[in-house]
Amino acid sequence: MKWVDGVSGANMTKIDSGRLGVWRRGDELDPALAKDIEDLGYGTIWIGSSPSGDLKTAERLLAATDRIVIATGIVNMWASRADEVVDATIAHGDPAAVAARLTEHLDAGADHVAAHPLTEPGGDPRPALRAIVEALPSR
Repeated sequence: MKWVDGVSGANMTKIDSGRLGVWRRGDELDPALAKDIEDLGYGTIWIGSSPSGDLKTAERLLAATDRIVIATGIVNMWASRADEVVDATIAHGDPAAVAARLTEHLDAGADHVAAHPLTEPGGDPRPALRAIVEALPSR
């Protein structure tokens, strides 16, 4: 899946979700079932019923499959803490911790990851990016 910053005017890559998909509650999905659904030729697995903010179900399904789209419902803001959602979607910490998080996404099936270090206003993000790249394992 490729996402490009829509604010800059770039186009987003279309995601091929196939003609048929499967909707299941998150507590009814497991990696083996996801692989079976993929092997049957379905294009998407929709995780319904407001998945938990940690998005662990989506991570497990992505790790178990090769091509199927894993789509989540909307995370319920009344049932998940904001810090839980941030921890599931944003890498933070020293360069090694950020590199480990990016590697997790790649190992789970992402075809790319993006990193944007936060700096002080007017700060140069290049040293932080360089440190993250140096901490990434060779592929």
